[in-house]
Amino acid sequence: LAIHDKILAEDFSYGDVKARADGLRRALAEVKRALGDSKTVATKPPAVPVVAEAKGRYKVLKKVGQGGMGVVYQAEDTVLHRIVAYKVLPPAVRESPKILENFLQEARVAAALSHTNIVTVFDTGKNDTDLYITMEYVDGMTLKECLDQRSPIPTPELVRIAKQICLGLDYAHGRNV
Repeated sequence: LAIHDKILAEDFSYGDVKARADGLRRALAEVKRALGDSKTVATKPPAVPVVAEAKGRYKVLKKVGQGGMGVVYQAEDTVLHRIVAYKVLPPAVRESPKILENFLQEARVAAALSHTNIVTVFDTGKNDTDLYITMEYVDGMTLKECLDQRSPIPTPELVRIAKQICLGLDYAHGRNV
C-alpha cells in the first residue's frame, strides 16, 4: 500500500494503481474488523467513497472524473441545495507542501474568474478527511468524450467549440492567468 501511495504521489493517473490501492485499503479494513484490534493493522479509508453520507456540507453522489490534481465527484451542497462539482486532493499527495500550495492556488485563481466559458468556484476547505474545492457542476459530455465519439467533428462545430475555449482563455489571460 505504501508503494502504491508513493506512485500515486508522483502520478495520480498512473495505470490502475488507484484501484489497487483502494482494494488494498478495503482488504486491510476487513482484516482489521476480523481481528477486532484497531492497533493490529494500520490503514486509512479511501478519501471519498463513490456514494457517501454527508461529510459536513457536501454529500457525494458519484465520481465524474480524475486527474493529476484530484478526483472530481458530483455532490449536493446540503446547505444551498444545489448540485456541485466536489474536487478532492488525493490522499497520497496531501503530505506534499508544493502540491497543497498548487491545489490552493488553483482554487484562488479560479475563484477570481467570472466568465461563461469558465466554471465558477464556490468554496474550498478541509473537512474530516478531504481538502476540497467545490465548483459549478456542468452536466454533459466532456470535450474528450465528444472527440472520442464524434471524430471527425464537422468544421463549423469545431470552430464553435474552439471559439468558446478561446474566449475563456482570453478572459483568463486578460487577468494574468
